[in-house]
Amino acid sequence: MKRVIITKAFASLVLALPLVIICFSLIKPTINYAATTDKYGLEKTAQTAELNIGTKGTPQENLNKLIGLIIKTVLGLVGVIFMIMLMGAGQLWLSAGGNEEKVKQAEAIIFNSVIGVLITLSAYISTNFLIKFVVQFMKLN
Repeated sequence: MKRVIITKAFASLVLALPLVIICFSLIKPTINYAATTDKYGLEKTAQTAELNIGTKGTPQENLNKLIGLIIKTVLGLVGVIFMIMLMGAGQLWLSAGGNEEKVKQAEAIIFNSVIGVLITLSAYISTNFLIKFVVQFMKLN
């Protein structure tokens, strides 16, 4: 019994490890060790996070950038939640041990998480299309 649990845990780790490596490889290091006049590094941090609010552009442009940053962050979190749900459902499926109830529960979690991501992405795509259409229409008039 212990050997089966250890084998399943090892299999889960082997399956999750490439995903973790891919996620961490997408993170770009942005550390700059050069001497700066910014004593605490707050200006560099704000530039890296694209939070240059109030430094240039009109207030409307700054607000648009801030809203865009919030939307990107929320969509990133939705992707992370989706991956966590998929990994949890996969773990549940792997550890079901022939129990049909657990398998059906894992399938339901996978199905619901895929539907949730599709709804989120379709809402983003349709909103993006509508905003671009309205902006172009406003420029023509």
